[in-house]
Amino acid sequence: MHSVPDHVVISHSAGKRIWEIPDSFWRRLRKVRVRRMRATIEKQVLPVLQTLEEVYLKQKPDAKPRLFGKTLKQVESSDVAIEAALYLFELAKSLDLFSIAGKKDGFDDKVPMGSCGMSVESVKRYYMRLASMLIMKKAGRRNFDIDKFLSEDAFDSARDLSYVRVLSHYNRMTLNELRIGLEGRLEGLFHVEDEFMRVLENCHPEEFLRALRVTLNKKFKLFLKWSPEFLKAVSESLDHNAKILALGDSILEIENPEVVRAIGAWPIKEINWKPGEHEDDNEHEHDDGMPDKRNFVTRIAQVKERLGEKEFIDLLHANPAMIALAGGLEDDQLENMKHYITMLSPEILEALSPLPTNLQVGILDGLWEILGKEYMAIVFAHESGAPLIAGLVKEVSAMDRARPEKIKEMIVTDCFSSHFIGLPPRPKLKPTSNP
Repeated sequence: MHSVPDHVVISHSAGKRIWEIPDSFWRRLRKVRVRRMRATIEKQVLPVLQTLEEVYLKQKPDAKPRLFGKTLKQVESSDVAIEAALYLFELAKSLDLFSIAGKKDGFDDKVPMGSCGMSVESVKRYYMRLASMLIMKKAGRRNFDIDKFLSEDAFDSARDLSYVRVLSHYNRMTLNELRIGLEGRLEGLFHVEDEFMRVLENCHPEEFLRALRVTLNKKFKLFLKWSPEFLKAVSESLDHNAKILALGDSILEIENPEVVRAIGAWPIKEINWKPGEHEDDNEHEHDDGMPDKRNFVTRIAQVKERLGEKEFIDLLHANPAMIALAGGLEDDQLENMKHYITMLSPEILEALSPLPTNLQVGILDGLWEILGKEYMAIVFAHESGAPLIAGLVKEVSAMDRARPEKIKEMIVTDCFSSHFIGLPPRPKLKPTSNP
């Protein structure tokens, strides 16, 4: 039975040919560096890794050999064999089977290996890039230019190859959108969850990824921080590129997947213009150079315009039920209630509904003045909130020629104080001035 191999010291002359002098000149040539590196691997490293694998194969007779009995050239023709070699090399290091000549304080991946001038770290990355190209070729992408998709220092460990295998099955257009959006650094995907990669594979390359890339521009890479659940909600709910473009980079403000689903349910409609109308819009082009041949109006864009940027972002932080309600309000309601929209629950809106919008705003303005924004939000979230509103609506409905200003004045001067009994305790908060 084979034992663990002996310790190997990699010398500074390993891989160098005797006539290659001066050494400093030959080391400048990439082909020479790679040849020297391969010679070092073949003579000093691969035999140790093969012996380690043989020990494993003796214990697991059903396992398939990846390195044992193979030449370096054969190993280099298989992504699976290269991956096995990388893992076995880390095992060999942990067993202290390698050291660099003249280095006494352990094995350092940043130290040049042999005469090639390449650090151990660079050698590992060389083989991980080679394995990546083999993976892509195996998936049918024979002309795949890996340098356009991954940077020189893309790989950290052999585990990254599992992400390359997932990427190899992606749609070509999906890969291209990711390449453009991530500026040729797809290794950002090596740090996401496996489920994120699976969800991303199913995202539409044009309707979703391209729209997201155009919308976020330089911030596109921030979508890599999303959870798989959030990415799934965005790709499924924002099911038309016009919704994504309308939402803009405000999408980065959203944290709850259910908020995305609520806003994604807001309506969208196509505009059928007559010939000659809105020529400028018909000639508009997206940043990706694709002209708009069809035109759409989204409720997202309308609400965003009515509320303004600040209030719209506040809305995105509200609960999904409120967002669903906001999408169904009329424009005049949105305009008049934009300061209150994030605190209006279905129960509060139902209590307000018997009155026209201007009188509803009169009640809300009065409550804002007497309660303050923070306490008003607490009251509206409390079980006493809807009864308070219902009582005030009843009072206003009985008034002759009610006006918003008069309603506000009567609330502020405690004319309806009986309806304020049973409210939750008031915290020590300063009242907020009227919007």
